[in-house]
Amino acid sequence: MKRVLFVGSFKDAPDGSTGGQMFACKTLINSSVNQTINFILIDTTSISVPPPPIIQRLPYVLFRLFRFAYHLVFSNIDKALIFTADGTSFMEKGLMALMAKMVGKEVILAPRSGMLKDDIEKGGGLMRFIKHVFTKCDIVICQSKIWKKEFLQLVNNKNPEKFIVQPNWIDESQYSDNTLSYETKLHSDTINIIYIGWLESFKGIIDFINAISQLSPANKNIHVGIYGDGSLAEQAAQLIVQRKLSDYVKLEGWANPEMKLCVLRKADIYVLPSHREGFPNALLEAMISELPVIATDVGAIPDIITSGQNGLIVPSEDEVTLATNISTLIEQPDLRLKLAKNAKKTVLECYTTAKALTNFRKILEA
Repeated sequence: MKRVLFVGSFKDAPDGSTGGQMFACKTLINSSVNQTINFILIDTTSISVPPPPIIQRLPYVLFRLFRFAYHLVFSNIDKALIFTADGTSFMEKGLMALMAKMVGKEVILAPRSGMLKDDIEKGGGLMRFIKHVFTKCDIVICQSKIWKKEFLQLVNNKNPEKFIVQPNWIDESQYSDNTLSYETKLHSDTINIIYIGWLESFKGIIDFINAISQLSPANKNIHVGIYGDGSLAEQAAQLIVQRKLSDYVKLEGWANPEMKLCVLRKADIYVLPSHREGFPNALLEAMISELPVIATDVGAIPDIITSGQNGLIVPSEDEVTLATNISTLIEQPDLRLKLAKNAKKTVLECYTTAKALTNFRKILEA
């Protein structure tokens, strides 16, 4: 049995949310893959949301690095599987990857943050460190073809075979009985529009509220539910009041898993107005819930959505175009129905747990 030193997010988040990285890590360790792979876990779940200052995190980082080094020396591991985000997370996980390579271990790196694009584009020491780590790793798991192209450009297109595309996935069984007939929804007098995610600038939440404020009076038969929290929660609340949207735009806070299923079941339109994304699981959840979706052209989204077929894509940070597309879906129920049906079909064909686990098993057992 292969012994894999697995660095990722395994504990419940402090705020109760489940991000894409946490879902992926838990899926792997709780699946049939653990029948042929002996996982040795090092948890890197953040101690708070948002993360505390680096000086407070440093003892945890040093302890994890010590544990990682200990297992490299004493646990007879075959491979290291390392999930990482951007910024300081990548610095820590990148150092782990280099430590494993120094003692001759195979390293599989899984970058999972849309903000890595900013780290790369800013240049400087962090960009060079990312490039060095990618060069040293044996496999880099890319969340989409777009991310593979981004990473290959960084390493000057060297060793393209080690950059393997493995999209995010969701547990489709959770949503199999969670879909109201979209034909039934079309008879409702009110259009329910939802956003689920962090209330942060890179998620485009202010763009979303501004876009809603631009809808014509004829399109005001809507209810907008904003589910999430973050540093812009107060600003978002003030903007809703300033734009006189309080009657139909509500900040609902985080939705627990049960509430989220209910919200997705009752919604008519899902909007993801992000400025940066890796591969958004929330988008897949909306699509498999048979919702027509509007999302921006960032991260892996253009690999997921063919605009006009299984969703609508708009330019990032373009409030006017976002408002126009929301209005289009409100006014065209036939288009909503078409996009909703095709969205669910896309997820079932391409982004299921079974497909992902088959691919990961091949990588880990090789």
